[in-house]
Amino acid sequence: MKNAKELLDKYLSGEATSEEKALVESWYLQEGLPPSDLSQQQLQEEYDMGLKALQAQLTPVRRIWPRWAAAAAVLLCVGTAVFYMTPAKQHVQPAVTVNVTEADIPAGSNKAVLTLSNGKKISLTDAAPGSLAREYGVSAEKTADGELVYNANGSANAQEYHTITTPAGGQYQVTLPDGSHVWLNAASSLRYPVKFGQQERLVELSGEAYFEVNKQTGGRPFIVQTGGQQVQVLGTHFNISGYANDAAIKTTLLEGSVRVRNTPGNTVLLKPGQMAVNNQTQGPIRVTAADVEDVMAWKNGLFIFNNEHIRDIMTKLARWYDIDVQYEGDMSGVAFQGNYQRSRSLVNLLKTIEQTNSIRFKIEGRRVTVIKQ
Repeated sequence: MKNAKELLDKYLSGEATSEEKALVESWYLQEGLPPSDLSQQQLQEEYDMGLKALQAQLTPVRRIWPRWAAAAAVLLCVGTAVFYMTPAKQHVQPAVTVNVTEADIPAGSNKAVLTLSNGKKISLTDAAPGSLAREYGVSAEKTADGELVYNANGSANAQEYHTITTPAGGQYQVTLPDGSHVWLNAASSLRYPVKFGQQERLVELSGEAYFEVNKQTGGRPFIVQTGGQQVQVLGTHFNISGYANDAAIKTTLLEGSVRVRNTPGNTVLLKPGQMAVNNQTQGPIRVTAADVEDVMAWKNGLFIFNNEHIRDIMTKLARWYDIDVQYEGDMSGVAFQGNYQRSRSLVNLLKTIEQTNSIRFKIEGRRVTVIKQ
């Protein structure tokens, strides 16, 4: 069977067979997608995302897609038809609408609080660009791009710590005193010395962060402590997801080499493209092939759901949109697949999920109730 782009090209050029025309038009009319409210640039971005996803290996679950204008809508609907329609006639339920009793909930943004070694807290969200603090000769500055940057040339020692914390609905980027770059995801925190010691560079992470570690002469290892796990590197790129309420800490290597060690003493070495899955309660560390695009989606401004359970999806949305989630009905077996821009508002995303006719949503303030259809 031809892929979605080939089928769409044939349809638009007038070369499609009557059967292919019927497939395109009937599915497009069946979906009845509403007009797009996207800009041309956003439309092109979502078109590209959808086209790329349609060429990937698919599983027989209902996918969720953003709203598309004209040709983009046809393309994605065609792709869904090509890969998911079966000979049996499908029952089409009436469209449902997200029940919103208050204003829409916007996406997260750059928000964080910096806690100094003396306990003073500085809102990075509200602070103007420029110098934020100077302790023991070490300066912390906020750049015009909204990044926290350190310049360490003073007398500080490794016992003086700063902590940067992002709330739910926040993210932030920091350049550490050694020049390493860290992107902090929502509801996360990073504790680090304002000047690293001579033997090692140790930081403590709660939540999720992506690291680009600066390799230094002298071979001082860079160590990330997350719960009962340590990740040790010299200079490399990797992502760690270790939220306290997650079943496992996941470490994904993009470049270089890392050593992952857990509390029982199990140790593994990762190669680029591998993920270490460390159960937070027991057992050895499991190494698997990583879908790097999925892992890095949050840093790249996307949600990518690959046959994810609705509860896992809502956990991610709760962190990014700062919402509380409740459930009504049996959610077992409810999974979705699709791509979505993290910059879009919550209601737009929930409406997209509702098009699968599996669940609907009710929003009251910052509480979202997921209701099984």
